[in-house]
Amino acid sequence: GVPGGSSQEDKLPVNPLAGGIVNVGEYYVAISVDNQTVHVQIDTGSSAIAFPLSQCKNCLKGDRRVALANPDLTRISCSNESICKPSTCNSLCGACSEASKACCAPVDTKACGFRLIYGDGSFAIGALHVGRITLTQTGLSVYPAYFGGILLDSASFEHVDVDGIWGLAYPSLACNPSC
Repeated sequence: GVPGGSSQEDKLPVNPLAGGIVNVGEYYVAISVDNQTVHVQIDTGSSAIAFPLSQCKNCLKGDRRVALANPDLTRISCSNESICKPSTCNSLCGACSEASKACCAPVDTKACGFRLIYGDGSFAIGALHVGRITLTQTGLSVYPAYFGGILLDSASFEHVDVDGIWGLAYPSLACNPSC
């Protein structure tokens, strides 16, 4: 700032990232969905946001999980061809849309499916939803925000303090097959 005055920089909030240098150098932020907080890793190598839902079958014990207030209203339907890409069904999907052969989510076969698979072998699979996501420390909200509700993941998907992931890279690196 300028002595005796103020600058725009003085008015900006200071919200440091949580986390730090762990075995892979991981930082995370707190976000809220339906007034519930989860921690998502900041990832510059992917373009999807995903976190565990309360229905997750094998998420890490201790993970914060979001119990969506009305999943029937936030779910992206497996038959919604504008978002749920046709002809994407394969063995990793929970089911296939009969009309479009789109990938439907495991556990919630009415929803459009997604899968995140990383180079280290970790993965998350689940259902696409839309809702309001808020950065907890700043109050900055995005609506509509499309996100992956994790229903199944690998034991190595995230570390203990982190529940999900927030990819900030190019759209072409988003989850497949639907995103």
